Amino acid sequence: MSRKMMLIEDNPENRLVICDIIDFDRVDVELEQFGTAEQALARIADIQPILVMMDIALPGMNGIEAARVLKSNPQTRSIPIWVVSAHAMPDDRELAMRVGCDAYFTKPIDTRAFACRLRALVETRKEAA
Repeated sequence: MSRKMMLIEDNPENRLVICDIIDFDRVDVELEQFGTAEQALARIADIQPILVMMDIALPGMNGIEAARVLKSNPQTRSIPIWVVSAHAMPDDRELAMRVGCDAYFTKPIDTRAFACRLRALVETRKEAA
């Protein structure tokens, strides 16, 4: 079973925050990082992640369009997508959920809640294997 997660985030500081949460809370996963949705989509079949975390505001293809692509593909539609974004308006969250995203975290991230959700996802995947 894959223990890999994908993070699509163009800001190095925001990537570091996610990495720190995973390390500090000892979430047992490998994190594959990408600066653009196009880079991540080109590798998703090889990686087969248990989760895709992404920002909305990305260079090139934005996170909403990337979520549409993932959810329209039979090979990737079951992968959970978590948005991690500074876009905090209710309309942003609603649009993300409408295209198939499974969770929406606003920046700055509530690190405790985020770590708990990550651990729960990993444990659920472990039990299903």
